[in-house]
Amino acid sequence: MGLKWLRLRGWYALHLRGRVLPAVALLALGTLAALYLAGVIPEDVAGLILAGLIVVGLSGYAAIQLLGTQIPTALAVGLPVATALVAMAPVIATLHPGHPLVHGSLTSAGQSLPVRGLPRHVRVLLHADFGTVTASSVDVVLGLGSRQVEGHLDRQVSWGRVGRGRGKVTREHNSQFVSADLPADVSTVTLQDMRGVVPGGLEVEVFRDWVPFTWESAVAGVLLLVAVVLVGPLRSGAGIAAALAVPLAFGLAIYSMATPDFAVRSQLGALLVAALLGTLAGGTLGWLSGRLRRAD
Repeated sequence: MGLKWLRLRGWYALHLRGRVLPAVALLALGTLAALYLAGVIPEDVAGLILAGLIVVGLSGYAAIQLLGTQIPTALAVGLPVATALVAMAPVIATLHPGHPLVHGSLTSAGQSLPVRGLPRHVRVLLHADFGTVTASSVDVVLGLGSRQVEGHLDRQVSWGRVGRGRGKVTREHNSQFVSADLPADVSTVTLQDMRGVVPGGLEVEVFRDWVPFTWESAVAGVLLLVAVVLVGPLRSGAGIAAALAVPLAFGLAIYSMATPDFAVRSQLGALLVAALLGTLAGGTLGWLSGRLRRAD
């Protein structure tokens, strides 16, 4: 099996490296962008596809680099697959959170929604319908039993380049996920304070948090450490570690930044953050592990 993968990797390196994967990636991204801009693919589906291309592409690159090395084939394949699954878990849970356990609209401080039987870990999706308001900024405080969560939504208008000229550019951040670990005394979701104007009311949805951020962070950290230990002795260990760290950081960033109706733009920002932090962390740890191994 090792010889087979070595020959395949050699053939790939000789004939396809630097050609096929970038071409396929550009074609897929171009097709996705065209369908998304044409309105054929909805926001959440486009976000899921884009995240899949990013995560699978980076994990696949790491797998190609690992195959044919002295690392056993099961680990060379299993580690990138595990990385892709862990990275995609928060993406799927964020963009497709399932059926809301609570759903209602709150228009003024003091209003509440009755709830019962909520799980301990939840995510609250806040959505503001700004209507025809040109610009607005809203800060809200929700009470869930003895626990409070805060959110910020806004619509900003500025001048920028539009086509060949300049015009008004509207940037809207009208939805946000906030997470909470609920106490046992939750019977209502109460709008305790709202500063700002929301003509259409504040829409509130509560979902079960299937992948709590602390759990995801812990699993991602363990995977990264395993990757660093395995690839440290390799000549390209730092690059492989970075290729595995970026999708893990990307999944964590999506958890914090994205919502079902704010998926694609948030992913572009999440990718920049993940590329910086993931490359820095993975590359540094991979380089350090390799130096320590060679020193021994």
